Amino acid sequence: MLQTIHGRRYSYVFDFELPEEDESTAQDLGILFHGKCEQNEQPVIIRYIADTKLIINKQHQEIIQSIFDGLNQLHSGIVQTYDCITTEDGIFFVREQLIGMDLHQVAF
Repeated sequence: MLQTIHGRRYSYVFDFELPEEDESTAQDLGILFHGKCEQNEQPVIIRYIADTKLIINKQHQEIIQSIFDGLNQLHSGIVQTYDCITTEDGIFFVREQLIGMDLHQVAF
C-alpha cells in the first residue's frame, strides 16, 4: 500500500509493504524501502524502524536530525540524510539514493 510521510520540508511516498514476521529478526536494524520525494521526484531510501520507544519525545528526534545534519556537512561523499520522521507506525529515516555512481565518484 502506498504511504506518504511528511518531513521538515518535503513529503515522501513509498510502498509500505511489511515482510512476514518470520522474514525479519529482532536484530534487524529496520526495513529498507525505495521511495521518492513528491516535490522533486528524486529517489530516496527509507529505513523503517517499528520500535517507537527509541525516540521518546520530539527533542530526541531533533537531536538525531541535528547529528545527521552535522554528518552531511563533513564530506560530500557521505550519503545525505534528509529527514527523521516519527509517526504512530514507527520511525522513518529518509536518505539520499545514489544511482549511477561508483565509489570513486562519491569519494572524490
